[in-house]
Amino acid sequence: MAAAAACWWPRRRTHRSNSRHVPRPERLDADVLRFHNETEPWIAVVGLLDGKPYEIFTGKANGGFELPKWVTKGWVVKRKDSKRGKNIYDLEYADADDYRVTVQGLSRTFNPEFWNYAILISGMLRQGMPLPQVVDVVANLNLYDATLNTWKNGVVRALQRLHLRRHASPLAASAPNAAMPTVSTTRKAAWQRLRGTKCG
Repeated sequence: MAAAAACWWPRRRTHRSNSRHVPRPERLDADVLRFHNETEPWIAVVGLLDGKPYEIFTGKANGGFELPKWVTKGWVVKRKDSKRGKNIYDLEYADADDYRVTVQGLSRTFNPEFWNYAILISGMLRQGMPLPQVVDVVANLNLYDATLNTWKNGVVRALQRLHLRRHASPLAASAPNAAMPTVSTTRKAAWQRLRGTKCG
């Protein structure tokens, strides 16, 4: 009796080896990116932990959140608000003379609806989800409001530029139509490779 042919399939991981919670430092490096929500200019501040995206804040580029256009780097500083009993996040950046300028209360100027979705994105980043996969999840969110959807599209473009800024060559990062592969394309390629393995 002939032995049945063996077919190996990769086991699904039930946990991540790097899923251990790491306390957030009081101060994180940050990248500052700009995008448009419909016709309004917006700013995204992405906090970085060990050089990797860890959290995101977004808000309209006016009023209390207006920054000079040359600001692309800074720091996100967490502090405790004893009166309100909650954490406050400030943005610091260095001016032309290397003096620190502080924009207090990043969440203060944000619409609660946008803030909630930013918390969702930050949660994925803090769990170590690769940035292309985060972009893919956000891009496929089906939000009920047209303004939320244009905001979502702007956040996707900002995160894509962040990925290119950090990983691609300067020439590729400056290309206006440059895009990165999403998890959908990489997952499809892996699935096709698995299906190409004959079993039995």
